[in-house]
Amino acid sequence: MQRVAFPVLGSATTRDLAAAADVRGHAAGYAAGLRAAQAETAALHARLEAEHATRLAALQAETVRRVQVLDAATNAMLSQVVPVLADAEESLVDAALDLAEAVVGHVVRSGRQDDATGEGDGQEARPTTGAEATVRRALASVDATVAVAVRLSPADAARVADLALPVPVVPDVALLDGDAVVDLPDGLLDLRIGAALDRARAALGRSADRPEASR
Repeated sequence: MQRVAFPVLGSATTRDLAAAADVRGHAAGYAAGLRAAQAETAALHARLEAEHATRLAALQAETVRRVQVLDAATNAMLSQVVPVLADAEESLVDAALDLAEAVVGHVVRSGRQDDATGEGDGQEARPTTGAEATVRRALASVDATVAVAVRLSPADAARVADLALPVPVVPDVALLDGDAVVDLPDGLLDLRIGAALDRARAALGRSADRPEASR
């Protein structure tokens, strides 16, 4: 008699084992997927960081380049503007000094003309007023008791020749009208108008060369 074999239906234990295998399979797949995602995320992060570093370096380089261009443009502009401003300032100072010299010369000449004509005081002409003022100005700068003499231009010395002055007046051909030099026991006091202007020029760094004023 032949035996008949029937398939054995799964027991509860078999089903549990299969379920556990499925769980392990799902867990393994999830872990593998998670690792793959982490790897992709890390790669993306590294790529983004590299791109950011590249862009930052390029931006910094462009900033440096633009600053250098701006500096070069500024220096080029200053190299053109500063000398012009310096020349203009020098011209202004020179013009101011020349104007001061011209004004002083005009005042001195006008004073001498007024001395000769008697203008300005409404009284009888007194041809020594301007020259006398020069002497008084010179003596006001020192102690008159120690002054040895006052040197004036020949014309000014002639104008005060008849006046009673506290110190002798000596003509000096090297002086111009309005100039005065006070001789002292141990030196002199230079009160020449041109010397005062030359000192102003020297203080301002200007050349002391100037045209000779008319006597």
